Amino acid sequence: MAKYFGANVTGVCSTRNVQLTRSLGSDFVIDYTMQDFTRSDKKYDLIFDTVGKTSMKACMKLLTPKGKYLLTDFGFSHMVAAFISLFSSRKVIISSSNFHWKREDLMFLKEIAEKGYFRPVIDKAFPLEKIVDAHTYVERGHKVGNVPISVR
Repeated sequence: MAKYFGANVTGVCSTRNVQLTRSLGSDFVIDYTMQDFTRSDKKYDLIFDTVGKTSMKACMKLLTPKGKYLLTDFGFSHMVAAFISLFSSRKVIISSSNFHWKREDLMFLKEIAEKGYFRPVIDKAFPLEKIVDAHTYVERGHKVGNVPISVR
């Protein structure tokens, strides 16, 4: 989606996901098994930490003066950092899966997916009766993409 809006995208992933990350539109790909991107001098307008395995402190140093750090996995220290960021030009934004989508947002996602600008990645699907197995699979930390639950 960032590419749709004209961003230069750097993806960070393991060796096995380098090709997938490139195919999704990343301009640059960093294999974290070979290079620690947080030790770079490169600055970013936005860092989206989708798995919560990188030090927030290290990421904050990589932000441009008005940069934003978006995370989906958070604890108390992240909430404190988000509060402190209210008084800084660099911001911590905590995402929530409780976001309420509007119909027009979903229609927009559908439209850009149909045009090939947004390509959801599905790792493995589970039926509702196997939801415990789905959670176990996700908690192992090696999924690639999303793990949907099908309800019949």
